[in-house]
Amino acid sequence: MTNDDLTRLLTAGDTIGLLEVDVSTSAMQPPAQAEGRRREAEDALRAAGGDDALVGALLPAVAPVAGAVDPIGMVAVSARGAVVQQPLPGAAPGRTRAEVTAVPDLSAILRGRERAVPVLAVEALAAGGVVRAYPTPGLPAAEQEEVTGEDLAVHEAHASGISQRAHDGSADDALAQNARRLADRVTAAARRWDASTVVVLGDPRSAELLATELQRGGDLTVAALGKDTAAAGADRSDLTEAVRLTVDALLADAHRALVDRLSAGGGRLGASGTAEVVAALQGAAVDTLLMGPDGIGGDLVALDAPPWIASDEADALGAGVLGRFPAVAALTRAALLTDAAVRFPDPGVLPGSAAVAAHLRRPLDIEED
Repeated sequence: MTNDDLTRLLTAGDTIGLLEVDVSTSAMQPPAQAEGRRREAEDALRAAGGDDALVGALLPAVAPVAGAVDPIGMVAVSARGAVVQQPLPGAAPGRTRAEVTAVPDLSAILRGRERAVPVLAVEALAAGGVVRAYPTPGLPAAEQEEVTGEDLAVHEAHASGISQRAHDGSADDALAQNARRLADRVTAAARRWDASTVVVLGDPRSAELLATELQRGGDLTVAALGKDTAAAGADRSDLTEAVRLTVDALLADAHRALVDRLSAGGGRLGASGTAEVVAALQGAAVDTLLMGPDGIGGDLVALDAPPWIASDEADALGAGVLGRFPAVAALTRAALLTDAAVRFPDPGVLPGSAAVAAHLRRPLDIEED
């Protein structure tokens, strides 16, 4: 997913509104509670300086998501009538945040997008299976396709009275054929949804055969959960949460790989700490900005033109100074405006307990004094 829409918002004007709210729902929630949350969100936005236009644009964009697994938040940002929204599965409950500023903190949207990885969850069964597409893990499946397999060979073997060995062979052949048929449908769904990750569960033997078929192609990452949903009394209610947790685990592996790349080229392709990262952003040299989970203290200077960010007003290099803003907001803004990716590793992943680091596109040319 690109962030071109956020970049356009950042350059659209000097008044940008942001609203983040808890949109968790439950069957027991009275209508008055939902209305109370809506009023709380509107009051927070108006208190931050939002006018009728911003309120009218942002309030509808943070409506509850039907069928989502609680807790879930929703964040939306708007400038000059354009709106970008992002659901936040697993967000802290009860949160309401509103900003009206030239440099909003977009980290919540970027965190949500990092986890919005299209995933397929496939329930492999002895006589077919079910393919579910999750464009945003943590939200309900957007598509469900039932695949009917072939089990006649097994029934015919029972009826004919042939040997157990022949029957077992027929059963294995039917399972293998069904796995191939299901794998073909999974591959087609992966192309449709641009998904590269498949979560496999269901009947243990069928799931094993399906995983083998999918791995043979080499184009998909296959995560076998070992969850037998075909057993009597099996619970399928937590499939959405299982998909979300699988994505979290895959992202953790990707973050560790990114951190390993910081030392590539003798460390010349890595920057660590606020000062080094700001210098790299000023040179448009950041490929991926890595933001620690514990936050970044202090303020940084936001600029209205390249280099977009500075540690001090004196370092504006001829660009106009918008003011001093929280470091997280200024850093993510500069990353977006220089076409850098933004990632949020788990605690303890960044080297030396750094609050921020970056993988660079090219080594920085640092002049010696």
